[in-house]
Amino acid sequence: MANETLRLELQPREITGKKVQSLRDQGILPIGICGRGIEPYSAQVDEREFNKVINKAGYSGLIELSIPGQKRQSAFLLEVQRNSVSNRIIHADLRVVDVNQPVDLDIHVALQGENDLVSRGNAVLNLAQSVVRVRALPGDVPHQIDIDVTSLTEVGQQILVKDLNLPANVEILDDVESLILALGYPQVEEAPAEEPATEE
Repeated sequence: MANETLRLELQPREITGKKVQSLRDQGILPIGICGRGIEPYSAQVDEREFNKVINKAGYSGLIELSIPGQKRQSAFLLEVQRNSVSNRIIHADLRVVDVNQPVDLDIHVALQGENDLVSRGNAVLNLAQSVVRVRALPGDVPHQIDIDVTSLTEVGQQILVKDLNLPANVEILDDVESLILALGYPQVEEAPAEEPATEE
């Protein structure tokens, strides 16, 4: 299922450099906009509104940008910078895309369901690859790739890239034989060796 299109209302930004802290103090987040065929520019957005949209979009959700005096643009989140102490987002970059041209993106794998063998302690899920590289039109990019772990019923079973269920309009760029997930035996902890008794 493709992402819904989310929207952000941006404003042009003239304040740059260290002075942007004054914007953050007002709950305004500095944004950088880039993309093929456009001149990079600076913008700003309400921090709470940005967080609300990004929590839904992540890095694979298409975002419609609205900025006064400019035509609407579609973009993906490219990068965020966070405060090392508070983890608060202090800057973000968005990449404008042409909705009629395919894009390449890394899509996260999401494990769904509860595996019976794992629940009983008879097996463990070993995730070998957490993202898959795909190519699709921006509006067709899936938010995540769901894997039903209840389908694994025997230790040793694997799920490869070629086993993933994706729409026909989404092309997988990774090696189709790459391992995504395997059901393995739980690691058995070895009992500590007993020290030999010492003669008195």
